Amino acid sequence: MLPTRADEGDANAAARERIAASSRNCFERYGVRKTTIDDIASDAGISRGSVYRYFANKEDILRYVSAGEITRVNREIRSRLPRVENYQELLTESLLLATVVGRDNKYVRMFVESIEYTAKSADPSTQEYVETSAVWAPLIESAMKKGEFADDLSRGDIASWLILSEALLFTKADSPNVTEDELRRFIRRFVVMPLFNKDRRAG
Repeated sequence: MLPTRADEGDANAAARERIAASSRNCFERYGVRKTTIDDIASDAGISRGSVYRYFANKEDILRYVSAGEITRVNREIRSRLPRVENYQELLTESLLLATVVGRDNKYVRMFVESIEYTAKSADPSTQEYVETSAVWAPLIESAMKKGEFADDLSRGDIASWLILSEALLFTKADSPNVTEDELRRFIRRFVVMPLFNKDRRAG
């Protein structure tokens, strides 16, 4: 029986995941900068040419690994979103959670803090935008139905602002003098409150 396109697709996906897993091993062992394609191929038990069959270069592998980590972290954030009635509080706590969870994942940080990711994450046509905006979509939709956000902001405007704010928040959270309460206040005042109608802004 000849393999179907679905079988070939599954095999390709499995091969990419195998290479990604070996890449993580090598990144941990040697560091991202010092890891070579030969290292990855050796760890995966395949030839150098086989790696290039699925990825253009090491940067392509790193993007794939980072995107996978972002997807995993986004799932974790969705499962841990706080359940509160006040939308400003909910959005503030959600961003705080996203910052804390993502900050400690080096692949997420590496990707989010890159100029390329920042550009792609703000572009609705990219997978980066789709993956990250999916975290915020239910909250945005619910708040918009209740007229919480400023009238001149679209769903896309709000999602893009939240996504672009994440890299800034990672940097802010890294400061040794910033407490979690101070970070929460910063998020609420400078990231969250500008999104809301003036008559909906609390405190």
